[in-house]
Amino acid sequence: MVVKHMDGNGKLLYTAPAILPRGSTPTPVPTPAPVPTPPGDWDCRSNHVGKVGTDTNLKGTGADIASCEQACEAKAGCQAIYWHKTDSHCHVLTGSFSYDDWTSALKGDSERDACFKVSSLMPLV
Repeated sequence: MVVKHMDGNGKLLYTAPAILPRGSTPTPVPTPAPVPTPPGDWDCRSNHVGKVGTDTNLKGTGADIASCEQACEAKAGCQAIYWHKTDSHCHVLTGSFSYDDWTSALKGDSERDACFKVSSLMPLV
């Protein structure tokens, strides 16, 4: 169906876009891209290393500490990491240790940064 608007003298003023018959399928709307699941929250300490649990050297995981965090999130039981800034390699720490165990083990180290994966349910002290 086409709708035309005319003035009082019969002059065509506007033609509306065609209306599709009932039951016809409209042009599909593209589906939005999925929102990525946000990674866990991390408590990171620059110029520190905390060695607790089982230490696994993953060597090079990428160009920055975020790649090490991602590697930890992909490894079962991983709770913490430390990142060698001098040669960009990653250590993941697994096992049953607490946030308090990790903070107690932290030591100053200008060549490394350390991070603990903080659960959204666990308040920082």
